[in-house]
Amino acid sequence: KGKAVIAVKNSLPDNKIASPHVIKGQIASVVKAVLQEAEINELIIEGGATASEILKTLNENHLQMVQELAQGLTRSIMSNKQTHVTLKPGSYSWTSDIWKF
Repeated sequence: KGKAVIAVKNSLPDNKIASPHVIKGQIASVVKAVLQEAEINELIIEGGATASEILKTLNENHLQMVQELAQGLTRSIMSNKQTHVTLKPGSYSWTSDIWKF
């Protein structure tokens, strides 16, 4: 249906805990692979460290903010002028409006 959600558990088989560094790197790799295979118009990323890793993996050094959806919840456009990125700090709650896409 033209939408993808990437979410992770923080535990591995045998109840081992996954490293946050490994998790954010794997998420960034998956996002990059999806973007190479499909036209994505909207990325919604939770967590500053995760967002930083994804944008670094995509070689995206400049976002232009186009909208503040709520305090601390911003929507920007990437340098390709096609993909919007909504960034939400991990400590903030999601607003109900964010899921209306």
